[in-house]
Amino acid sequence: MMSPFSRLIDLAIRSHFRKDASGRTVFLPLISKRDGYFVDSKPDEDKIRWFVKLYRSAMLLVTLLGYITLYSVPTLMNAFARPSPLKSRLVIFAWVSSVSTLIFLAAVWILWSTYKEGIRSVTSSLPEAGPEVMSRLSDIVRPRRTIVFMSLAAGAILCGAALLGCWYHFHR
Repeated sequence: MMSPFSRLIDLAIRSHFRKDASGRTVFLPLISKRDGYFVDSKPDEDKIRWFVKLYRSAMLLVTLLGYITLYSVPTLMNAFARPSPLKSRLVIFAWVSSVSTLIFLAAVWILWSTYKEGIRSVTSSLPEAGPEVMSRLSDIVRPRRTIVFMSLAAGAILCGAALLGCWYHFHR
């Protein structure tokens, strides 16, 4: 049985692959219909799928950890801080949020740079799909995408409610 995390990543990976009018598989590195490469062999497709899965998994984990850090660490620091003036608590909040944001942006930039270089090396031997092929690619059916986004939104609301409850509990 696959975990929800694996299913979410597999759904994202499927959006990188489409079929042209003749049934050939086309890989879209950026999911847009701007660049595309024909993938004719199964080993090449497996290699590309593995690389995209690695990138998507790392990016999802960095994003989740970034959100947790950005929202929970300053809030918890503020909740557990000694009674201090509002100005000093706001300064702590601003500094921790700024440093967390810079670390998050650096991690995202490093992952994106690695993905771009890796895709260049993986697709260097593949034939490029022309604009006439790119304009006639089959669209991807995404019936579960709404469910995934609704689940993520519900999780974010529950996390926010939990943090608000912690804050209320410690400030009574």
